[in-house]
Amino acid sequence: MTAGVSPMAFAQQSGLAEVTITGSNLKRADKEGTSPIQTISAQEIQQSGATSVLQLLKAVPSMGVGGYNDTPDQNGFSRGVATASLRALGSTSTLILLNGRRMTPSAYANPNNGQSTLYDLNSIPVSAIERIEIFKDGASAVYGSDAMAGVINFITKTGFVGGEISTSIGANDNQEFGRRNVNGTVGIGNYKADGKSLMLSFDLSSQNKTTVRDGSFDIRASEYAAMNNRLIPYYSYATDQPFFFKERALNSKSFFTTGNATSPNILNKLNCDPSKQLVGSAAYGIASSSFLFGRTFCNYDGDAFTDVQTEGEDFSLLGIGKFRINENLSAFSEFAFNDTRRTYRAPARTISGTSPTTNFLVGGIAEPFQAILPIGHPDNPFTDARSAVVYRFENLKTGNDLLNQNVRLLGGLKGVQGAWDWESAVLWNQSRREETAYGFLYLPTLRKLITDKRSLASLAADPTITKDLTNVGIAEIAQWDAKATTELGQLAGGKIGLAVGVEARQERLSIDPDPANARGDILGLSTTAIQSKRDVVSSFFEVRTPFSKTFEMDFAGRFDKYPSFKTNFVPKVGAKWIANEGLAFRGTYSEGFRAPALSQVASGGAQFFLNGTVDPIRCPDGVTPVAGAEQADCSKSVSGVGGSNPDLKPEKSKGFSLGMIYSPTKDIDVLIDTYKVRQENEVALGSATYLLEHPDRFPADAITRDTNPLNQLKDANGNPIPGTGPLIAVKTPWVNQGATEITGIDLELKSRNNLGDYGRLTSSFKMTHLMSYMRAEAPGDFMRNAVGTAGGLNDWATSVGAIPRNRLSLSTALEQGSHIFLAAMKMTTSISMMRRYDGATEYPVAYCHYGSGQPKTATSLGGVALYNTYYPDCKVPSWKTFDVGYMYNGIKNLQLGLNISNVFDKPAPYYPGSNTSTTVQQGYSSSLYNNTGRYSRLTANYIFN
Repeated sequence: MTAGVSPMAFAQQSGLAEVTITGSNLKRADKEGTSPIQTISAQEIQQSGATSVLQLLKAVPSMGVGGYNDTPDQNGFSRGVATASLRALGSTSTLILLNGRRMTPSAYANPNNGQSTLYDLNSIPVSAIERIEIFKDGASAVYGSDAMAGVINFITKTGFVGGEISTSIGANDNQEFGRRNVNGTVGIGNYKADGKSLMLSFDLSSQNKTTVRDGSFDIRASEYAAMNNRLIPYYSYATDQPFFFKERALNSKSFFTTGNATSPNILNKLNCDPSKQLVGSAAYGIASSSFLFGRTFCNYDGDAFTDVQTEGEDFSLLGIGKFRINENLSAFSEFAFNDTRRTYRAPARTISGTSPTTNFLVGGIAEPFQAILPIGHPDNPFTDARSAVVYRFENLKTGNDLLNQNVRLLGGLKGVQGAWDWESAVLWNQSRREETAYGFLYLPTLRKLITDKRSLASLAADPTITKDLTNVGIAEIAQWDAKATTELGQLAGGKIGLAVGVEARQERLSIDPDPANARGDILGLSTTAIQSKRDVVSSFFEVRTPFSKTFEMDFAGRFDKYPSFKTNFVPKVGAKWIANEGLAFRGTYSEGFRAPALSQVASGGAQFFLNGTVDPIRCPDGVTPVAGAEQADCSKSVSGVGGSNPDLKPEKSKGFSLGMIYSPTKDIDVLIDTYKVRQENEVALGSATYLLEHPDRFPADAITRDTNPLNQLKDANGNPIPGTGPLIAVKTPWVNQGATEITGIDLELKSRNNLGDYGRLTSSFKMTHLMSYMRAEAPGDFMRNAVGTAGGLNDWATSVGAIPRNRLSLSTALEQGSHIFLAAMKMTTSISMMRRYDGATEYPVAYCHYGSGQPKTATSLGGVALYNTYYPDCKVPSWKTFDVGYMYNGIKNLQLGLNISNVFDKPAPYYPGSNTSTTVQQGYSSSLYNNTGRYSRLTANYIFN
C-alpha cells in the first residue's frame, strides 16, 4: 500500500507536480523523502473490503498491540473507542491528523499506561477517505506532542464532482457479526475552472449484537472451555436464590467459605426452575474442596448477557468547501459531524457479604458495604449467628448506552504574498461522551437490608434499589495556526526550501459523574471527575537543503510552551542520497515529546477496580492460598486510585532511522527501513502486580489491607502477623518512571506487471520485524528483550503486553478488463508464555507461567492447569489467514464486489489468560487476532454523472 517509487521520481524533474506529504510542511516532487511513509490509496481501501478505519489499520504490519479495538470487553475507561498504536508504543504515542490538523482526543480519562490520550478512529468514516498516510518516524518537530512513534494522517476526498452512492452488507458464515453500510458523496463546482467547489458526504452504518456463545465458533472454544471453564453450562452460583455463609465468631466478619455440600455452615435456596439447577462437579471446573462440589444450586447464565459484538450505529457527515477570492487569495472550510452509538449488555449486579465492597465518591472512598444479615433477619437461616449473603438482582435492567459525538469546524485562508505561500486557519473540535448505566445498586436503599432488616425480595421489588446513572464527558480543542513557505538561495541541487509557522491552542477536558455516584451512593462503581483546561503556544520551522542533484538534507525544529513545564524544543534532521538512477539511501534523527494528558495533571482523576489480582503474601504461587488465607486471595477484586500529579514532566524520545529505496525497474520497488526509538520519562500508573511484588519501591500507604487481627495470617504461635490481612486497595499515582526502547526493520516490496491479454498484476509484500522491545518500569531497572513473548511474563517486573516478532502481509490484484481478482495473506508469529526474568534476576530454569510442573520457587502463577497438555511448548501459535475478493465494473457507472476474509475459516489462537486482562475474556487476544472466522462482504457502488 505504499506509493511506488520509480527511477523518474529520483530525477526530481521540474515537470513533476509538487505535493505536500505528511511529516513536512514543504512541498516536494517525489513522495519518498527522508522518512518512511506508507500510503493507503482510495483504490486499496476499496479493494480491502474494510468497513471501518480500524479494520484498515489492523492489517498494517507496523501497527502493534497497545491500541483499542472497540470490543465489548474493553474497560469502561475506553468503552466504544478504537485507537491506533504504531510500533506497539501505545495510543498516546501515535498522533492522529485529519487533513493535516489535529483531532481532539475523546472525552475519557483512561488510567491505563499508554492510553491517557485516545484519538477515536470511529469518528473518521472510511467512505470519506481519499488516502491514508502513515508516517513511521518521529514527527514532534513538525506536529508537536504525541507524535513520538509516528503520525497517521487521514486525507479526505476533495475536488469530487458528481455523485456516488455505495452500500455494503457483511456477516460471517454463521450469520453473526453482521454489519451494514450505506454512504454517498455529492460534489458541485470545479475549483480549478470555476474558483469554487463544495463536497458533501455521509456515512451510515450499523452492526448487530453477537453473544459470546454465538460468537464462539471461530475461536478455540473447546480449549477455552476445558482450560478456563468458560463457555460451559456453569457460570455463577450468585443468583436470585441466595447463598448464606455463617459467621465464624460474632462480629469477626470472617465466614465459613469452605466445606462440603452438606456443611451446616453454608446454606442455599433452590426456588428456581429445575433447568437452571446444577450439581457441582469437576465437569464444571469445580474443585472437590469447594462448597459447591456435590451441592445442588441454581446457576446464573451470564453468557446470555455477554456480547462479543455490541449492537451499534454510526453516522457521519462531512462537508468541504473552497472559494477563490482572487488570483492570490482563497478560502477553505471543513465541517464534520460524527455520531457513534453502542448498546452494551451485562449480567445483573450482585451483593456479597463474604468480603466488603469498596465504594467511591469524588476524591475518595466512601463507606464500604458488606451484605451481612444480622441475627433475626427474615432471610438469615442461622438463629445463632450472622450470615454473609450472596445474591443477584436478576430482575433489574442492566448494561450501558453509550453516545459519542464529534463536531469539527475549520475555516481558513491561503494565498501568495510575494515569494511566500501562506495559510492560516481556525479550528474548533469537540468530542462529547454521554454514557448511561443501568442496574447499579443504590446504597441508601441497599443499606436497609441491614439497618431495617428488609428482605431481599422486598429490596429487589423496590423501585429505588437502582438508579439510571448518566456520566458526561467533553473534550475540546480551539486552535489558530498560520504557516508560510518560500524558496530562497540556490544550491547545486536547487533552491533552499523554508517553512515557518505558529500555533495557539486551548485544550479542555470536562468529565462529570452522575450526582448519585459522585456522592458515594452507588455500590462499587468508581468515579471519574475532571475539570481542566490549558493553553499551548507553539512555533516551528523547516529547512530543505538540496546540496546537490543527488543529496539533500531536511532540518526541522519546534518550540512548545505548556503551562506545567518550561518551553520544550525538539529537533529533527534527515538526509537522502541518490546513489544512482534506481537506488537511494535515507536516514533521520529525531527527538520527540508527549505532554502529560490533562487527566494526569488536573485536579480529580480516575478510580478503578482491579480484578484477578494475586495477593503475593496470602497466595504466593498464585494458585493455592497459604494457611489462614482464602482462595479469593489468589484472584481478588481490589480498588485502585490513580492520582493526578501537576509536577509531571513531558515524556521524551529519540529516534533513528536508516533506509534504502531500490527500484531496479519502473515496475519494481524495494523499501527497507531500520529504526530505533527510545522513550524515557514515560508517565505510568504502576500496575497493582508490580506494586504488590515490589512494595519497597512505593510509599507505605500505597497498599491498604484489612487490619482486623482475626483476618490476619498467624505465626507459629497463633499470633496475628501485622500487614498480612486481606488486600483492600492500592494507590498508584501518575509518575515519570518508565522507559521503552525498540529496534526493528520495515520491509516493503511492490511490483507491477503488465501481462498483456491476461491483464495487469500488482503485488505487494509488507513486513515489520522487531529485533528488540525492552522496557524499564523505573529508572535503572534492568531491561530485557520482550520480542516474541508476552513481555510482562518474560520479565515479571514489567507490564509489557504481547510482542510478536513478525507481522506481515502479502496482497495481489489482477485487473483483467472489467474484472479484478484479489488475494491476500496476513500472518502474526507466535508468542511465548515463558517466565524467564524478574528485573535483574534471571531464573535458574525458565518455566511456563500457565499450566503445572513449575519449580517450587515459582510465584504468582497463571493457573490453567491443562495448558501444558494442549500447548507443551508454552506458546500461542502463529496465526495465518487468507483473503480473496472479486470486483466487477462491466456495467456503466456501477461496480460490484465480494470480499471474503479468512477464507479457510481459521479460528483465532487460544490465549491463556483466565480473565486477568480485558483483551482475553473470550479466550483470544483481540489486540492480535479477530474472532469472526470466514467473513463475507458484498458491496455495490454507483457513480452519477
